Amino acid sequence: MRPKNTLITAIAVVFVVTFSAAQVDQMGARPLGAGGAYTALSRDGNAPVWNPAAMESYRNLAFTGTYSRLYLGVDDDGLNEGFVGFVNHLGLYGQYGSYGISFSQFFANVYSQMHVTVGYAKRLYGTAEGPHIAVGANVKLIRSAFNEAEFTEDFDQTDEVFSSGYNSMTYSADAGLIIRPARWLSIGAVAKDVLQPDISISGSGGDIDKEPITIRGGLALHFKGFNPTFDIEYRMRDINGDPDMKFHAGLEKWFGRAFALRGGLNRDEAALGLSYMHIGERFGWGLDYAVLYPALNEMSSEFFTTHKVAINLRLDPPPPPIRDLELVDATVEITPSRSVIRDEIEIRAVVENRGEMDETGVPVSVYYKDDMGVWLLAVPVEKHNFEVAERKQLSWKWSPPARGHYTIFVAVDDKGKKIPDISGKVPEEDEENNVGIGECDVFLTPEGMINPRDSKLTVSKLTLYQEEEPIIPIVFFEENASDVAPRYNDMLQTVADRLNENPDVMIYIRGYYDEASEQSEKPEQLALARGRAVGNKLIGFGAPRDRVTVVESGYYAGKSRAGVVENQFIQRDKKLMSAENRRAELSAWFPEGKDFLGEIPISGKTLGADGVNALSPFVARMEGLLNSNPEVIILVESYYNVDTPEEADLAFAKSAAVGRYIRKQLGEDFESRIRIHSSFETETDPDRVLVFPNSEGVIWRPKVGDRVFTDYLVESREENLVQVEASVDAGVDSFGVVIVNDKGEVVRMLAAGKGEIPSGLAWDWRDNAGELLDFDHTYFARLDIRDKMGETFLTYSDTMEIKVSKQSKRIESLVIILFMFDEETPASKFLESRVEYVARRFIARAKRTDQEVMAIVTGHADSIGPEYANIALSKERANREIQKLRLYMMYLLEMDTQAQLDNWLKEHNVTLKAKGLGESDPYEILRWTGDTVERVRLGSNETPEGRTVNRRVLLEIETTRGPD
Repeated sequence: MRPKNTLITAIAVVFVVTFSAAQVDQMGARPLGAGGAYTALSRDGNAPVWNPAAMESYRNLAFTGTYSRLYLGVDDDGLNEGFVGFVNHLGLYGQYGSYGISFSQFFANVYSQMHVTVGYAKRLYGTAEGPHIAVGANVKLIRSAFNEAEFTEDFDQTDEVFSSGYNSMTYSADAGLIIRPARWLSIGAVAKDVLQPDISISGSGGDIDKEPITIRGGLALHFKGFNPTFDIEYRMRDINGDPDMKFHAGLEKWFGRAFALRGGLNRDEAALGLSYMHIGERFGWGLDYAVLYPALNEMSSEFFTTHKVAINLRLDPPPPPIRDLELVDATVEITPSRSVIRDEIEIRAVVENRGEMDETGVPVSVYYKDDMGVWLLAVPVEKHNFEVAERKQLSWKWSPPARGHYTIFVAVDDKGKKIPDISGKVPEEDEENNVGIGECDVFLTPEGMINPRDSKLTVSKLTLYQEEEPIIPIVFFEENASDVAPRYNDMLQTVADRLNENPDVMIYIRGYYDEASEQSEKPEQLALARGRAVGNKLIGFGAPRDRVTVVESGYYAGKSRAGVVENQFIQRDKKLMSAENRRAELSAWFPEGKDFLGEIPISGKTLGADGVNALSPFVARMEGLLNSNPEVIILVESYYNVDTPEEADLAFAKSAAVGRYIRKQLGEDFESRIRIHSSFETETDPDRVLVFPNSEGVIWRPKVGDRVFTDYLVESREENLVQVEASVDAGVDSFGVVIVNDKGEVVRMLAAGKGEIPSGLAWDWRDNAGELLDFDHTYFARLDIRDKMGETFLTYSDTMEIKVSKQSKRIESLVIILFMFDEETPASKFLESRVEYVARRFIARAKRTDQEVMAIVTGHADSIGPEYANIALSKERANREIQKLRLYMMYLLEMDTQAQLDNWLKEHNVTLKAKGLGESDPYEILRWTGDTVERVRLGSNETPEGRTVNRRVLLEIETTRGPD
């Protein structure tokens, strides 16, 4: 080797090793062709070593491979460099960042150096094609080595430089930043070798052997293929006391997209370069060439040049799948759209995935703006999955926190962190179709109060009459006639009304003729005509046609109701008896499948397991009938076939045991409708109790009589003012202002309707019939409101009452039973069981304090037959019923002996006795007409139905009480 060439080679190697160990200025043909001003322009496979952040400035996959011949002209040695770089992007849209890998190898005869880098970059803002900010970092491995085989013969093997060997390895890191505020401007910065690696062979760790941190900042302009660039490089060390700083400037001009020229200058070198690029549909390839001349350093006189050739490959990413989530029709459905505060509403929206890929974990927000203008989430943000082309209905439950009008927004692909702005994760074709809107109104519940001015009315001495009005379900006819007389209209209307209220009950009508007075060829046709006339009349009053049946056969239409007419010697009585036979009778029972008959075995006074087992299957059927039919009762009937008091008491105890069990099963609501009864019959089994439903209350239950007051004087102000306050946010649908008693029964309607609620109403302490209220009850004013949302409000006033300043008297008449003609046989089982009902009423009346009670069981008869016989019959009836009444009272009061009952009556100031009056006291009641009190005779002996009423037993209760 010539001395000069050897010296020059050494200088070149030292220059490369000492000043360019990191080889920043030695990588890539395009960067060096622009003078090394590439920090802000590195958008290709060179990015991993020039500025790792720049990997986020483009979208295509990039590869570059470069071969460099350094300082061409040096003899006896070749300074060569190879470099490959690769960049790829993560995610369909590069949304997960980019990574890059590079490998470089410098080699000469004596020395070599290898760099391996792995880097990652992430955009913080913007898109690769537009304005953005990105950061990136590299980690790198550096290996340096000397080839001892090329050492000269006079090499000192003991040189301490090589005391640790002939190679070393270390690592370092780089960090970069790219800011592209506009498409025409890029700003870059990079910090190289931030770990200051020791690249010496000896690994001494001295400062002189550490690679200093290098800071580069760059600027690039983009003007339609014309790219001026400028870099400042500062290595954090001094050279001969001066800062180590370089300036790089470059200029690049692209002619179309295929050809480019460039040139550049730095402190040491001048550079020229050119490029060719072939771009296909997605794939492109190209060549770069650069030549560098050390025009500004000590080797310039040797005319050494550096040449770089690079091949570039690029692959555009596949077209991303279309991604578009739509809130269908931009509509949110809210149910109900009008609701009440604290009520839960349902919010529904339909989301469609109109894109080409499944979307998972998509956030959906539901939000609104409150009265203060603050945007709030209605419910927590939820995440949903949507398959391609799927339409999915989403729903949420929400309770609005306050009254008012709400506009509810539902946004798909919204994290809910910037509402009302959308902050999602899916890059969509159309970001404007992600929001839907719905509206609802929320109202306060109605509120109000009601307050009568006066809480009591004071009256002086007062007498109250309340007498039951029997119903006789029989229509009587004139001789050979079938026309229904108007006097039966009230009875038929009552039956029709009750039939409508009892859907499981049927009415059967049988017509009859009188054999003595109606001797035609076909009297059965007359009887049938009478039945049909009554049926038509009943249907005309509103009875359901399908539950009214006229029986046309299967019975004897000439059957007498009033005994054998021919056996009567008195002509007047014969006519009266015949009149009772010309009739149509109503009966009530159940259609097939609705009734039942349970036979319950019981031998003692206690219901055993066999009895319970026999009874249990009927309990549910009883409850169903009682629930649906207010007039239906359950009869529990026992029998005895030996007519002794002991057997009668035992039979009653058996029915009582069964009745108690049924009452326990059905509860308090039906307690009074479970009736017990015992009868003497010779052809019966005393060790069984029959349980069956009875519907005869539809036709036989007496009507509650009017309350009629007499002999009283109002001592205080009679007109009361009921004051009303109401607030109805949603608007009034309907309202009612009524007076109710302590049983909850409405006694007076003061106002009702729609629209505005009156603020005050005058009331005269009277009921709907115009009669003074019952002094035995307390009363309340009640306000009912229903708003247009269907919400209801109910409130009551304080207690109101009528005070009696002097003695008061209450006289009540309760019909115990009605009998058949000239017999002790009850007209129906319903009436026979009614003794228990009367006993309950009597006990309730007697239990009140500070009063005296006179109770008389009175038997009555009609006017047919001798008076002495009628008196005797009425006494028998009265005595029979008072014994039954006492027996039922003992049962209800849970007493064992008659003596216990006598003591109870005495303790409660009650006198109970019986008497028979015969035909001397036809049944009359006091009736309030709305203006006056009139006495009405129901038991006229001139009519068949009147005589039927007179065959009665009443419990007449007279209660006397002192002043309040």
